[in-house]
Amino acid sequence: GEYIDRSNTLGCLRTAEDALDYHDNPELLAPGNYLSVTYVNPAWGKNPGMTSDIRGISEEVQIWELSLAVEGISDPVGLSWDFVQPLPPDQVIKGVDLVQKKVVDLEVETHHQVGPVTKDIPYRLKVIAGASHQVEQTINEILMALPEKFTLAQNYPNPFNPATTLKFGLPEPRKIRLFVVNILGQEVIELASGWFDLGYHQVTWNSRDNAGKGVASGIYFAVITTGQEARIVKMMVVK
Repeated sequence: GEYIDRSNTLGCLRTAEDALDYHDNPELLAPGNYLSVTYVNPAWGKNPGMTSDIRGISEEVQIWELSLAVEGISDPVGLSWDFVQPLPPDQVIKGVDLVQKKVVDLEVETHHQVGPVTKDIPYRLKVIAGASHQVEQTINEILMALPEKFTLAQNYPNPFNPATTLKFGLPEPRKIRLFVVNILGQEVIELASGWFDLGYHQVTWNSRDNAGKGVASGIYFAVITTGQEARIVKMMVVK
């Protein structure tokens, strides 16, 4: 549509540091509706996303994390890029769309159409640069760590007293509701509700109900639903 976010830069320079420095510029959001591309770097601590992520020269694989966010926009979103300087001859650079599970050769392609971007959860991508075999290995590890389908794993421990952990996987950002019911189908407690990013998440249930009272020993069911799909696991509280 009419919205664009220009001049988002990544790369390596001898004068730059991996930590936050003057090469890393803050993102300034326009009032009202916007499209925003930012980089998220753990080395920056709690600083917000930046419009550039320039690091020091290194022989190790470099991984940049990109986040796409929108406000008041429903149009399709595309990414385009070019190179300010050519890569060293022994280096490759590739992008990974974490939502579509797609790998893009950034030296061959110049554009990538991302999946739907919502205002609730940023759209996530990674850019990986380094020696070819290291980049391929890193990409494989990234993709293998992503859920392939909507799952709710068996709680652990089970049986339990007083607490147990529930782990669920989302192949893309989804709005979910996770709750516990008793053998009569009556809701005991809501454990999670709202939008969650793609990946694996875990929630602990301390065997209490919505009122904070401990539940009786017996069988309970954890239910997670997206509105279109549901997953259920059987749990046992033993006191």
